[in-house]
Parts: sequence; C-alpha cells; structure tokens
Amino acid sequence: MWLVPFAIIPAIANASEGAGLAPSTLWTGIIAAWVVAAGLTAKNAKQGLVVVSILGAMVSFYLGQQHFSDAPALCDAGNLYSCSTVNSSEYSELFGIPIALLGLGHFVAMGVLATLHNDQEEEYASVGSLLFATSVISVLYSVVLAFISKSVIGAWCLFCISLYGLNTIGLFGAWKLKQTQEKPIGLFAGKSFSTAATTFIAAALVSFMVISPSESSKVTTTSDGKVDIMSVLEPLAEPLPLDGSEPVMGDRKAKIQIVEFADFECPHCAMVAPKLKTLLSANPKVNLRFKHYPISNICNPNVGAEGHVNACLAATATDCALKQGKFWEMNSIVFKNQNYLSRKDIEFMAEAQVKLEMTQFKQCLDDPAMLKGIQSDIEAAEKVGVTGTPSLYLTGVDDSGKWYKVSGSVEQLQAALAGLE
Repeated sequence: MWLVPFAIIPAIANASEGAGLAPSTLWTGIIAAWVVAAGLTAKNAKQGLVVVSILGAMVSFYLGQQHFSDAPALCDAGNLYSCSTVNSSEYSELFGIPIALLGLGHFVAMGVLATLHNDQEEEYASVGSLLFATSVISVLYSVVLAFISKSVIGAWCLFCISLYGLNTIGLFGAWKLKQTQEKPIGLFAGKSFSTAATTFIAAALVSFMVISPSESSKVTTTSDGKVDIMSVLEPLAEPLPLDGSEPVMGDRKAKIQIVEFADFECPHCAMVAPKLKTLLSANPKVNLRFKHYPISNICNPNVGAEGHVNACLAATATDCALKQGKFWEMNSIVFKNQNYLSRKDIEFMAEAQVKLEMTQFKQCLDDPAMLKGIQSDIEAAEKVGVTGTPSLYLTGVDDSGKWYKVSGSVEQLQAALAGLE
C-alpha cells in the first residue's frame, strides 16, 4: 500500500529536468499507479478507496498549483501531451476555482468517507451509495473533459488522464462498498452527506487560499507599497554571456536587459511571450534579448531524448528570419502555430505570413552553419544553469552589474519594474 504514491515518481523526477521526456515514461508511471490502486481496491474496497483518494489529492493539488504558475509542468511532454496548455485553458476553472482543486475536494471527501464507513452503524452506512453517486458524476465529467481536450483544446494533460483513471477505480470501489449494504439506504441518511459536503468545501477552499497567487506569492513590497524587485530575482554566481548576436526587442541602449531562453514547442513559452511584449511596452527602460534552448537532442546535447522534434528547425527558421530583419515577426507566428512546425508549415508561414524572400530563406534552413548560433545559446544556458523553458534572466536593476534569474511571474516582474526609479 505504501508503494502506491511512489509509482509515478520516476516519471515526475525525469520530467522535472525539462529534458523532453518521452510520453511513454509518464504513461508507464500512470499505468503502474492505476494497476496497483485497482488491485488494492479489488482486494479491499475501503483500503483501495483511501489509496485512490491519496493519489488523486496529490495529483490534484499539483495541478492546482500549476494552474497559477508560469513554470513548465512536470507532465509537459510536447504539444500533444501538454498539461500547461490544458491546465491554463478556459475550461480549467469552474466559478473561478481551478477544477483541479474541486477534484482535490472530491478525493479528500472520498478518503474521509471510506475511512468512516461502517455497515453496522447507521451514521455512515450510506457511504457506499453516496460515493457511488458522486463517482458516477466524476467519471461522466472526466468523459466531458477528455472530449474537450481532444476536440477543443487539441492537447492532453497526462496528469489529468491519471485522475480520469483514478475516478474510474474510485467508482469500482464505491460499487463494491455499495454491495455490502444489506438494505437500500438513502444518500442523505445519517452523517455521510453532511460530512462529505463539509470536507469537500473545506478541502477545495483551503487549498485554493493556500496556493492562489494572492496567498502563495513570495513577493514583498517596499515601505511605499511598491513591489520589491529583489523578491522576484535570484542572484547568479556568474554573469550570463552575451555574444551580441541575440535579437533585441526594445531600446538596445536600455539599462535593464531581460534575456529569454525559450523553445518554440514549449506551451508555457508561447504563453509567456506575449506577456513579455506587454512588459516591454509598459517599461521603455527595458529591452528583451532572445536565446534558444530547444528541448530536443537533435541540436541540444543537454537533452536526453528527441523530445520536441521540430524545436531545432523552428529555432533555425527564426534565425534565418533574423537575417532578413524579421526575427520577432517569425517568433510570434511560430509560437502561435506550435502544432504546425514541419518544414512545409514553416516555409508556408515564412512566405505567406512573414513575407520573407524564400530562396534565401530555404538556403538558410539547409545551411548547417546555422546551428552554431543555437549551440552558442545552449552553451550560455549551461553557464547559468538553464534546465527548462521558459527561463528568464535580467541585469541592470542596480549598479552592481550582476545578473539575476527571474524567479517570479512575468506579471510580478512587471509590477516590480514599474516601481523602480
């Protein structure tokens, strides 16, 4: 029983490195958790439901945290399997609360009721019936969410899928408990319903207050109420090397420089990119420089898997657009079309949307020397410890000349920069 929560750890540990983990590894961990949980539930419904509730609450809490974060999710494994895309969509909330936290409330209530279940005592004799009813609803809602992922969002959240399976196993366990009832018992009999409702509401709301930005932010303010810039930065041991080839948005002579390391197939990079443009428009004393960090061993030796198979080609394409003075136009188009980054798709975007001279562009794409610029960016990333994308770095906020890693969100950084003289 104690081994179940660790069944998905190999997948989580590898994904946290930002190394373009193959979806098969995540699937292996998820299926292992399902098999063990289902086996325990078949043997002992109460114990199985408690294990399902623990696993479900853990995953739900993580997804709830990730809903409010700009950082890549542990279960981001390309465009098709992107927790970040699904977990930040308009379908990820109900009444302003992340559905992950509503799921957390469901799983916590399941665990409490399973623990209290007793056929011989009327107070909690209806647990089986109540859990069966709520589990039917959760499974049906899982089907709806799966349909939305496939047909509307166009991406899957593997951790969400793990919850769909746990909901199904929970339904099986609730059915088994229900079979132990010697006679029909109403859903609202005894204390089962009131306990479940109280637990559900308390778990969902407490977790929301704990991890929502207003509560979880570590940002501090100065005496005059402005955001303290140092509360969203972490000092680097050595400066970030710039070779002068980086495309620049904003005033090249601006005192404050932000450097963005990104991957064009990274869903969170695509979400952060427009936020950075908003930040620049609000802060003329800041410029933005772009560096590549494709999450693919096709061009990045720091990555252990093929990962984002089109990321290296997309990086080359934007550098080729830079040669024609249109890097940021290509950058924007590529980020908006992350699911369509084949050679044919990129050439179409370059010609029809960015209006590049195509003979020069195609020759540039085929030039192996173009990889040198990408590799230079990767070497710079190594020196400052980049392991995933997006990663932001900054200098010029003080007179020390130090470089800092941005640890807060782009919105927090923007608020902090607005408070600088």
